[in-house]
Amino acid sequence: MRVNVEALRQQASDARQRELMDSLLRSNQRATRMVSQLLQLMRSDAATDSDASAVLRLDALVQDRLAVLDGLAAASGVELELAAEEPLSIWGERESLVSMIDNLVDNAIKYSPRGATVLVRLVRQGASALLSVADAGPGIPPHLHARVFDRFFRVPDQAQSGSGLGLAIVKAAVDKHGGQIALDGAGGGLRVCVTLPLAETPAA
Repeated sequence: MRVNVEALRQQASDARQRELMDSLLRSNQRATRMVSQLLQLMRSDAATDSDASAVLRLDALVQDRLAVLDGLAAASGVELELAAEEPLSIWGERESLVSMIDNLVDNAIKYSPRGATVLVRLVRQGASALLSVADAGPGIPPHLHARVFDRFFRVPDQAQSGSGLGLAIVKAAVDKHGGQIALDGAGGGLRVCVTLPLAETPAA
């Protein structure tokens, strides 16, 4: 459908027609994203503990995903900044962790104003890796912190569109890896903190 609408838009000479087609394309993008997120949740629900059997360099994976998402950030006028102190390895399933990182950073980009910086930090905290993603957006009221992990729940009066699945996907990935997740809105914006147990054996 997207390909057909884009082809028609190129041939359209009327401004009203182009506006309608742009609206169709935006709706298509939202639907595509929702289907992708639903598939991520289904895969997470169907996964077993045996799926998470590889030792992964979390710092390298975070750096890789930020490079992929840099274009999205640039288009939104947002800068991505990574602070990682040392190599950190965890037992994990790569696809699930990619979904976790992508949703955290994508949310931070979406809710940050132009000119803002999304700060991603990865540090060792005892026997765990602490991954935090901080944005400069409107934040989430403390009384809703627990609710935002529910599937399809959205904070009332949000200006940005969304499906309410992003943080549910993150929570599912964190639970799968035996980690914890917390939200912090002190100082403005929102900081999402994820702790994951470190692997005893470092990755090669």
